[in-house]
Amino acid sequence: PPKNVLVIGAGGGVDVLSALHNGAQHVTGVEINSIILDSVKNRYADFAGHLYQDPRVDIHNDEGRHFLKSDGRKYDVIQLSGVDTFAASQAGAFALHENYLYTVEALHDYLDALEPGGMLTFTRWLYIPPRQTIRLVAMVDQAFRERGAKDPSKHLVIFCMQRYSVVLVKNDEFTQADVSRIQDEVQRRGFELIYAPYVRVNPPSLASQWGEKNPFYTIWDQGPDAFVAGYPFDIRPSVDDRPFFFEYQRWTRPVGPITENTVFVLFQKENAQLVLLGTLAFSALAAGAMLLLGRRRAKQQGLRLGPPAYVYFAA
Repeated sequence: PPKNVLVIGAGGGVDVLSALHNGAQHVTGVEINSIILDSVKNRYADFAGHLYQDPRVDIHNDEGRHFLKSDGRKYDVIQLSGVDTFAASQAGAFALHENYLYTVEALHDYLDALEPGGMLTFTRWLYIPPRQTIRLVAMVDQAFRERGAKDPSKHLVIFCMQRYSVVLVKNDEFTQADVSRIQDEVQRRGFELIYAPYVRVNPPSLASQWGEKNPFYTIWDQGPDAFVAGYPFDIRPSVDDRPFFFEYQRWTRPVGPITENTVFVLFQKENAQLVLLGTLAFSALAAGAMLLLGRRRAKQQGLRLGPPAYVYFAA
């Protein structure tokens, strides 16, 4: 059981409650949305069991990385469980905005705040073919290479539950004993192991969709750089200068790989290129209509709109 846990994106408190349930002595929660915190602390305090008033819990209204930079404490576990909302992803909104919680530099901040032997955990959507989860693997590889790790593949374990993946990142290498314990626990809880060092797995439920080659092993077999370059989606590690973790479509293939199981939908969710092109098309139509109305109004008033006027308003 960890002594100190940090939950980034505490929200309604499910991860805070889980940490306490599993023996954490102290839980620090960081939540950027003050309305959520007020709801849990006050309006729905009885429903939430007065969780945020628990003396073992310390809640901060702050942004995750900013809090880490100003905090200075060390933690046994840092947890980020889907720190975003599914509602916005339906419109492709995430693909078009920056997210600084999921970058290589952010990984360095998290790992620097861990105690020796500490664990960092991410919960993400498990898409087929993998996107968010496999990009996290590429990011972990780059971060540990920058930290001088001998074998970044030994700092990772991934398992899945239904449509979610859980990525465990340890600042020390996982040992064979660690992996054995995780395998037993994953099996006991009815989850599926996707990747771990020292073993080779390919869950039947996923193998039926991505084939005999488990991509979470293939990335290490081929080498992360070569794998990322040849992958059908753009899974280059997100960095602070390009913090678009949720944008993984390529301009050369803006609707992703087409397979016999793929339903071609023009405006796929999380497809920034098509959202941008669609926005441009609708803007052009609206601007064109306004230009025609303006031309008509100008004629009525005896004015003449020359080419410069059309160029100006087209811009």
